[in-house]
Amino acid sequence: MIQQTQRRILVAPLDWGLGHATRCVPVIRALLDAGAAVIIAADGRSYYFLQKEFPDVPLVRLPGYSVTYPRSRYLTLNLLLQSPRILKQIHREHALVKELVKKYQIDTIISDNRFACRTESTYNIYITHQLHIKASVAGGMATRIHRNYYERFDEIWVPDLAGEENLSGELSHKIRPAIPTHFIGPLSRFSNRTKAEKSDDSFILILLSGPEPQRSLLEDILIAQFKNATENIKLVRGITESNETQEIRAGFFSYDHATSAQLEQWIQQAAVVIARSGYSTLCDLAVFGKKLIAIPTPGQTEQEYLAQWHSANKRLVFQTQADFSWNTFPPISELPTLSLQVNTSDLLQRVVKRLLTHTLKHTE
Repeated sequence: MIQQTQRRILVAPLDWGLGHATRCVPVIRALLDAGAAVIIAADGRSYYFLQKEFPDVPLVRLPGYSVTYPRSRYLTLNLLLQSPRILKQIHREHALVKELVKKYQIDTIISDNRFACRTESTYNIYITHQLHIKASVAGGMATRIHRNYYERFDEIWVPDLAGEENLSGELSHKIRPAIPTHFIGPLSRFSNRTKAEKSDDSFILILLSGPEPQRSLLEDILIAQFKNATENIKLVRGITESNETQEIRAGFFSYDHATSAQLEQWIQQAAVVIARSGYSTLCDLAVFGKKLIAIPTPGQTEQEYLAQWHSANKRLVFQTQADFSWNTFPPISELPTLSLQVNTSDLLQRVVKRLLTHTLKHTE
């Protein structure tokens, strides 16, 4: 039950894949622990995921941007061609957010990459790790457009570290915004893990995520690659709408979805993880210090940059989706480990505490 004296905070993650929703988990936890009243606004798979993670927190639907993704590599060009429809949806989003603010008496909005989740009557925070957009086509234009949106907010939270030890590279460190910007440490829903599981040298964990049709294309490739292999494999499909398990062969199981507790256990037990090089995935695996084989989503220049940058820094290995071949990798024991050597546990709590104090002053 929301009390009248509580700060009322709307948390709204983008629904492009699950990464934005998963990294909002520690933010929501920190807000609840600090005594704030949280309302979550989401759509698509993010809605179902957050519904399972926070069954007691009010959850409302906020339609996404209805972006479609190509089978080709030309993602940036594809998004530019869809921009008139996306802009129309952004205007609709802004109107719906105003209604939510009025209905729930919201005083603060935390938007994870949703451009229009802000109002004049609220204190508005924007979460992003992409202050600088990496794109092969019109990257400068995309960066300017993004900056035009995020500098309309009151402040920015960057889910990374400010120094040389960081996970986002040029994405977060090349540009200095004109509004207050706070580095709050890499966000992971597994940050509060309490025990360590011993890894199994024969166990491979595959984590699928991201938009269709590329998610399904990669699933087909990996099933074909490992169908006749000898390793024990768990493949998590990232389909939050269902909860089916399929045995592909002896020792190879496919799961539509896994709870955070299940994933935490499996990640710790895995000798190596195969996954996209999405930023939230990197944050999650860095928490555990895991070996990662990254397969960037074709055309997603952010993922391609992160895979190449971390590979150059000997934190992971990667192959393209089209060229993936399990037999070409060195033994698992020789693969590098993705990890951070900096303690980031109190950065988020600090910024949440500051936010709640600031919000009181802003709204009274």
